[in-house]
Amino acid sequence: MPVKNGYVTSYFGNRILNGKKQFHGGIDFGTKETDKTIFAPLSGIVRVKGLSYSFGNRIWVELPDKTYYVLAHMAMLFDTYKENDVITRGQKVGIMGNTGHSFGVHLHLEFRIDPSNPRTCIDSPYFKQF
Repeated sequence: MPVKNGYVTSYFGNRILNGKKQFHGGIDFGTKETDKTIFAPLSGIVRVKGLSYSFGNRIWVELPDKTYYVLAHMAMLFDTYKENDVITRGQKVGIMGNTGHSFGVHLHLEFRIDPSNPRTCIDSPYFKQF
């Protein structure tokens, strides 16, 4: 679990938000704990760290199979790592927040295939079954 005593507040898939049907590409977590520290769910290489319009404060972490996970909407990113550093599962990476396109304090977790390399899809075991 990327947050202490976390629970899911929004699942992956279609949802209604502000009266409109929208696709949600990740899972959102909340916690009732006062300590809103976020922990890396898996070890990998930090490829992006910083602020974006939609995700707010976020990190993109590359896994060995060239997939990525994104941790987003953080109030604060810790200074204990930088881009291209290896982070380990359980390492503290930030504080849950409400930055970017967000409607409350939470952690958004999303997995993605390398968006810049179509070969990643072709080489994946999922694609090879067709």
